[in-house]
Amino acid sequence: MLKVVVSCDAVIERDYYIECLETIMGVIGDNVELYTLVHRQGQVLGPVEQRKIHSTFLNRFVKSWEDLVDKSHLVHGAARGLFIPCSVDLVVNLSRGFSQEIKMCDDTYLFTYFVEDINSIKKKSSFKEFFFKAFTRTKQRKYLKRANTLWSNEEAILEEFPNATQVTPAIALKDYKILPEGMFNRDYFLINCEPLTSSEVYKIIDIYGDKKFKFIGKHDHLGMYAQKHPELFFGDRCSGELAPLLAGTKYLIDTTDKFPHFSLKALSCGRPVLTNGNKFLPYGVGVHELPADYLSLRYPVQVGIPDEDPKKRHGVSANYEMVKFKHIFLKEFKRISDEIEASKASQQSLRDDSCCEA
Repeated sequence: MLKVVVSCDAVIERDYYIECLETIMGVIGDNVELYTLVHRQGQVLGPVEQRKIHSTFLNRFVKSWEDLVDKSHLVHGAARGLFIPCSVDLVVNLSRGFSQEIKMCDDTYLFTYFVEDINSIKKKSSFKEFFFKAFTRTKQRKYLKRANTLWSNEEAILEEFPNATQVTPAIALKDYKILPEGMFNRDYFLINCEPLTSSEVYKIIDIYGDKKFKFIGKHDHLGMYAQKHPELFFGDRCSGELAPLLAGTKYLIDTTDKFPHFSLKALSCGRPVLTNGNKFLPYGVGVHELPADYLSLRYPVQVGIPDEDPKKRHGVSANYEMVKFKHIFLKEFKRISDEIEASKASQQSLRDDSCCEA
């Protein structure tokens, strides 16, 4: 029987990355161990916390994904200090840019799903931060070459590694459904506040304050604005509370350049999304360009949404459904396991023949 472990960047918060991690570990088996650079114990409720978890000294410094990017100059040392035993036959690595560096034996089979490069997200940085980003990217590429099987959805990775397979990230959408039109008035819209700055939120409240809308998503970075206008901030709640809100909205404004999980949830509910461009969701059915003057005028922008079939919008989100990802991963995991088993059997046969000859 093969010994398999899973490695990842961080167990920090409940998001689509954790959903992918849970799906992978569920396919492999109940007792699979997890090696991670950061583990914020108790922050992620669910199956992951029930496994044996090995982590690094970064636990003391990193409390969020933003912290991990800021501390990326420490990743190499932390990763080399976390050693996966040579008795392991297969490492399944779910990476957002760092965990492929975790130390392991050369003979161990490495399957890496490079799901997202969070180190490449644009932001203002000092020269020191810019330097370490470049250093981290060099290390990142070096250790990606170690993978026996590589999956990714990052264009740069797919171009650099011709043998890599393109696989889109996934999210659990089973709770986000199209509900009967008669249930809603469609008299409000929603805005994902996670990618917004305090000044942008101030402008939105100033311009659209007399309109019915709510911000959704984590808003800790907005400080005083969330405290001053609590009625406008819905937060990042469970699917039982978020799903009906999305199902009833006129549209969602989502300017994130990260994996657009709120947009996919809205589309799954049959609702349209306005963006300023996202690599995961090209413009088309259900996904429309946000007016360029959305934040530049002193009066609300009139948003026109094409008349579309909600089921077609839902179909766009189906490409990212976790059930689909689980099926793809299960098939690949079985293929790799069979390959490793056959290789071990062949090596054992050679050893037996050698013993007989002696």
